[in-house]
Amino acid sequence: METLLKKHNILISQTSTDIVREIMYSIDWGKQLVAIRGSRGVGKTTLIRQYIKMKYG
Repeated sequence: METLLKKHNILISQTSTDIVREIMYSIDWGKQLVAIRGSRGVGKTTLIRQYIKMKYG
């Protein structure tokens, strides 16, 4: 578990919040389930990491 937390902290710290997609502010993050779909390489994972960094980091 400790290794997982270290990796998580490294990934979040390396995520830039210089450019944030506008869709981040239109998503209702309080819902029980949020589905994000799109083609490979469009920034789905980056969007989630930016949200985590801005909310909890």
